Amino acid sequence: IARSELAKLYDKIYGDRFCLVTQTSDADILQIAHVIQRASKSHTLALYEYCLGLKFKTLHVDSRRNSFTNRWFLLPDVGTLEDVNSHGGATSEAVTSFRSKWNLKMKTRYTLISISFTESFLRETGGQPTTHQYPYSDFPLLECHVAPPFAIIDAGPKCKRDQIDQIVLDRYPQQTEGSTMESDAKELKQRLTLLCDTWDLFMNPGVRAAAKTWEKSETGGGKRKREQSDAGQTDGRSTRSKTRSAHGGTH
Repeated sequence: IARSELAKLYDKIYGDRFCLVTQTSDADILQIAHVIQRASKSHTLALYEYCLGLKFKTLHVDSRRNSFTNRWFLLPDVGTLEDVNSHGGATSEAVTSFRSKWNLKMKTRYTLISISFTESFLRETGGQPTTHQYPYSDFPLLECHVAPPFAIIDAGPKCKRDQIDQIVLDRYPQQTEGSTMESDAKELKQRLTLLCDTWDLFMNPGVRAAAKTWEKSETGGGKRKREQSDAGQTDGRSTRSKTRSAHGGTH
């Protein structure tokens, strides 16, 4: 069962139960949050499966790869973003499956980007509390087991293209020419733009229509399960990569 496996995975990876952001281990306030919302409709999950090359009904919201929060998002580095961007529409003969590319044992480093949370908070670091204030530019990178495609599915709807400049400016308000802050600002803008570009692939009308057609052809076998073991899931991406590429996934 996914929930019991999730608990075992946390113990194995992190050694204890604690909040990824604040590092608190207070069991009374800890709760699991989902990157891909549990309320997602079946046709929405089918779209994600189609774009990521997963078999129909193998994306489960109560998965160990799908846990975080809804007041901010996790932003991968440029290389990881490019990897996800090219995954669904790749036409290479050497097709790498989702499950092997983003293995459960692999952790990814993310930048925390706030959307609606602007309050100061404490984070336990080496037993000492450190205060972090919005926009949290001094906050350390977060390393966790959330799969990058899931992080992007969560972040895509939250990061509007017309908000990118303001997000960058809030984080790096003093960008003098040639400074480290200017360089960091350009890099963040590149990452946010690539995030929006990748989300646009999911939202492309042609891709959505093709995913709907694919879902209808695969429908059967009862209701979609909300949870299931992550082990043993295979991918069917090679049969759909060319279709997605023709509808805007040109990588």
